Amino acid sequence: MKASVPNRSDAVLSTVIHQYVATAKPVASLSLSGKIRVSPATIRNVFMSLEDQGYLTHPHTSAGRVPTDQGYRFYVDRLMRARELKLGEKRRDRKSTRLNSSHITI
Repeated sequence: MKASVPNRSDAVLSTVIHQYVATAKPVASLSLSGKIRVSPATIRNVFMSLEDQGYLTHPHTSAGRVPTDQGYRFYVDRLMRARELKLGEKRRDRKSTRLNSSHITI
């Protein structure tokens, strides 16, 4: 199923961020085409739009794209989905909170 036009930029930006965080390498349009199910040419057009908006950049002319600080901020504020913590994570979080709050001095 293809991403709809209004959500295509969001899908591309999210996928670029996830892939870049996982690999620390610029993300190429060809590598995204299978994940988002649109052509590499379409992805390159979305890349250009996201660059114009300040969300992506590229290290040199023929490189893949990398997220900018503004791109990360947009992702965190608007695209990132909250997930339910697993029981073990909740316990670690509570324990960490108790430890950190016991060391606070005013």
